[in-house]
Amino acid sequence: INGLVTLDKRVNGVLNVPELKGIVFDRGFGSETSATEQQNILKFTGLPGKSSGDGTVPYCSLNYCAHWRGQIPELTIIEIEKADHREIMTTETLFKTVSYTHL
Repeated sequence: INGLVTLDKRVNGVLNVPELKGIVFDRGFGSETSATEQQNILKFTGLPGKSSGDGTVPYCSLNYCAHWRGQIPELTIIEIEKADHREIMTTETLFKTVSYTHL
């Protein structure tokens, strides 16, 4: 999404909701899906990409550390597929990564 999106603007008395690709709205809340276009992916890879957050935190926040590439030489970003916000802390991938990097 480029810039701010106003979701409550009315046109001729009718609520005007812009098309947000890959965003699902339920009772006034927007949620990412695996089809959500992510500007961070485009910015850092040069290729369009789609992804979603962990069910609590949006992808652009989870991926913010990508801004530090080039400043932190040992920075490694690992994305754990199909794990929600709390499940991430109990995944084998996380434990293997932490164990490996802190030996």
